[in-house]
Amino acid sequence: MTPSIETISIIGAGALGAAYGALLYDMDMRSVSFVAGGDRFQRLRKEGLIVNGKRYIIPVVLPEDMSAPADLIIVAVKYHHLDNAIRDMRSRVGAETDIISVMNGIESEERIGAVYGMEKVLYAVSVGIDALREGNRVNYRNQGKILFGEATNTFLTDRVKRIQALFDKAGIIHETPPDMMRVMWWKFMINVGINQASAVLRQPFLAFQTSEEARNLMESSMREVISLSEKAQ
Repeated sequence: MTPSIETISIIGAGALGAAYGALLYDMDMRSVSFVAGGDRFQRLRKEGLIVNGKRYIIPVVLPEDMSAPADLIIVAVKYHHLDNAIRDMRSRVGAETDIISVMNGIESEERIGAVYGMEKVLYAVSVGIDALREGNRVNYRNQGKILFGEATNTFLTDRVKRIQALFDKAGIIHETPPDMMRVMWWKFMINVGINQASAVLRQPFLAFQTSEEARNLMESSMREVISLSEKAQ
């Protein structure tokens, strides 16, 4: 029988990292810790996090801490922090460690796998969560769900099953689609179509509901992603 997940390290204490960290802490306060260095280490230890009005003092370990590796690592950083995250998780990676990234985009898994081996990495995206962070406060009403698994999931591997069991226990809503690569490209298409077009136009999301020109730009961006995905297969 595959052993259950007992220890989880989270890299990144932003909106997603804080939300999932709080759920895991509520499940078992001994199970989860953040990995952080420098000012972030001091700030998290001193101030903790306030998630939906509840204060959490979740343990924090330094990247160079050489205690036992984690059973699961969750990467929840912004794209420009990924290189640091890959470096900082080194002492948390052991022979039996699994890694998931809830970052946007389609590259983080391969970049993590290039260092630690793709056999340790599962594909994942977080959808529908409306968590926002301001200072050390994180609030959300809709948890959304994590879509995760192997590249294809016509049958469930042991490592997928044990993460499913953890998420069930912690109340983290999740789903394992048959084709995770399709899901990854779908999420990337949505992000590019909405977020990039919104940044270029300097307009809020409402513009895509009221302006035909904005919708055309969004759809054009999405079609570019579809074309790119076909060539990447």
